[in-house]
Formats: sequence, C-alpha cells, structure tokens
Amino acid sequence: MKVYGAKHDMEEKTQGRGSTHAHNGQSWVLLLCLVALCYVLLVCFSMYKISDSTTQLYEYPYAVSREAQEMKARLYGMRNTLPALLATPDLARDKVEHILQEQESAQNASLENIRRRFRGAKDELTNLERNMTGIRHAREQMIEDMWGVTE
Repeated sequence: MKVYGAKHDMEEKTQGRGSTHAHNGQSWVLLLCLVALCYVLLVCFSMYKISDSTTQLYEYPYAVSREAQEMKARLYGMRNTLPALLATPDLARDKVEHILQEQESAQNASLENIRRRFRGAKDELTNLERNMTGIRHAREQMIEDMWGVTE
C-alpha cells in the first residue's frame, strides 16, 4: 500500500473533477454549435423564400400584362384573318376548325397563366373568362352562319 500525502489526494480529486467538467463543456459547445447551425440553415432558407417571393411580386405585373397582350394580339390577328379564311373557296371546314382550335389552345394557355399569377380582384378574372367564352361562342356562330350548317 502506497502512502501519499494529502496534497496527492487533492490533485487526484481535482483531476477527476476537471475531466467531468471538460466532458460537460464539450457537450455544451457541441450543442451550441448544433443550435447555431440550425439557426443559420433556417435563416438561409427564409432568405431564399423571401427572395423568391420578392421576385414573383416584381415580375407578376409584367407576366400578367404580357399574357394579356398576347391574347389581345391573337384576337386581333384572328379578327383580320378569319374572314379571309372563311372566304377561301377550297379551304375545308376541318382546316378552319383546326386553325381556330390551335388559336383557342393558345388562348387557354395564356388564360391559365393569368389565372395562376393574377392577384387582382376575382371579379376581373371572372369577367375576362366570361368575355373569352362569349368570343368563342360568337366565333362558332359566325362559322356556322358562314357555312350554313347548324349543329
């Protein structure tokens, strides 16, 4: 049995306690680093979402306006070419209907883009959709009248 003095016993107890404190200190540092990392990731994600929302708000009026202008241009184009198409003697009705169907598909795509991006009053969007339906019905009626065929 070895006999050491009181000083040796105190050093031994102090070293043991220091080891426990060092282990607890390391876990707190790791926990603090983990919390900081989560916070940084949350801030980065939030900044990305805010940036995306800001970009959408900035571009939204231009995108909706551009779609509306394209729809208007297609309508004016059909207004000018439809009488010539209907007056062409050797142009089959199926061909005219195919051309009109392509134009209507493009209008539907533009209308869908406007629906997704439009942030104005719902009445305005409903009014646009109702007017587009009216134009389609009037165009169909005109074709039926021109060919003298009713369905």
